[in-house]
Amino acid sequence: MVGLGSTYSAYLFDLDGTLVDTAPDLRRALNHVLGEARLPLVGEALTRHWVGHGVRAMLSAAFEHHGATISEAQLDDLFEACVAYYGEHLADLSEPYPAVVDT
Repeated sequence: MVGLGSTYSAYLFDLDGTLVDTAPDLRRALNHVLGEARLPLVGEALTRHWVGHGVRAMLSAAFEHHGATISEAQLDDLFEACVAYYGEHLADLSEPYPAVVDT
């Protein structure tokens, strides 16, 4: 526990999906990986349904949705590929939720 009067050198905020709608960029990253795995791409509604539990869970849900099995080793590789793609494109389509900029 931090005592009163303690100072920090930095404060970090996780705004991904909280103030900024990142689902469109996450969908593109997911579809990039699904395409590499030769599976059908998914729409934004499914991505939004899966996205709140992390990238690994999103990938697992997408493979399960398509009736495809995936090993833990494959999931590890796909996770790395998805996160790398997302990292390169995380602000392509993401936008603040309505009224966030005004507040």
